[in-house]
Amino acid sequence: MDDQSFELLISKLDSLEAGQSRIEESMTKRLDQHYDLFERHTEDDKAAWKKLDDVTVEVRVAKRVFYLLTSALTGVLSYVGWHK
Repeated sequence: MDDQSFELLISKLDSLEAGQSRIEESMTKRLDQHYDLFERHTEDDKAAWKKLDDVTVEVRVAKRVFYLLTSALTGVLSYVGWHK
């Protein structure tokens, strides 16, 4: 193999290594962006679940109040209806 062919081969290998490095850097950057996006979505999901839990507690309290008022009203109406 003559010197010119060897230099051409080394040049091609260097350009392949440089291309591989650029691809690795690009993939690392994309993975970092994906990880950041995933973290933001995770935080948003946690906030949504917390809000949903708060709404669930509010609904549970509202149901209990409704059942209590309905039971009391039914009892009063039964008492009034019985004594008429």
